[in-house]
Amino acid sequence: MLRARSNKGILLVSALLVATLPAACGSEVNEGSGGAGGSGGSGGTGGAAPNFGACTGPGQCTLAKNSCCGPCSEPTLADVEPVHVDQVDEYSTFVCPEPTACPACGGAPNPDLFAYCEAGSCVEDDVSKHAFSECNAAADCTLRFGMDCCEACMGGVANLVAVASSSLQAMSALVCPPAFGCPPCAPVYPSEWKADCVAGHCAVVPAMP
Repeated sequence: MLRARSNKGILLVSALLVATLPAACGSEVNEGSGGAGGSGGSGGTGGAAPNFGACTGPGQCTLAKNSCCGPCSEPTLADVEPVHVDQVDEYSTFVCPEPTACPACGGAPNPDLFAYCEAGSCVEDDVSKHAFSECNAAADCTLRFGMDCCEACMGGVANLVAVASSSLQAMSALVCPPAFGCPPCAPVYPSEWKADCVAGHCAVVPAMP
């Protein structure tokens, strides 16, 4: 996503994803997802990996780091693996079976990354490049706190994503368990930021005075 908020740096670090998104040290595991989920390959224990990304429906997938240590910058899809929500601990142990000394740095979260179940496997994606953010004009776009099923009521710019208003219902159907209800609240977005349409995709940009 083309963001004008890149200089927020590490000052606005907050955990959004279920697992800290990583990849600057330790042994990295490439599960062969190629940006589209699936869990195969090998990890710290050697041999073929169990199928940590098997799923049967919406709301069962999340993102987990695919290395022992987190990055000192905003992670990308290459730094995470889509896994079943009940397999996060097992996957983390597979990736990093022994304690590892990591650099003392704070990595910024990437709220654009999300996971969902598709054809029996957890899949990872980036909403800034997904159809959920496609737009023709600024009026098509809206802010949201992250890509989790339930949006937080409050947050900072580090949690903001921009999506197409028309995609909100489809997003909910993709990432929420069936008949799942979120606590009612009216999210309060930082007034310095807004959603705009940039190069055909919704983006988080500064709100000019």
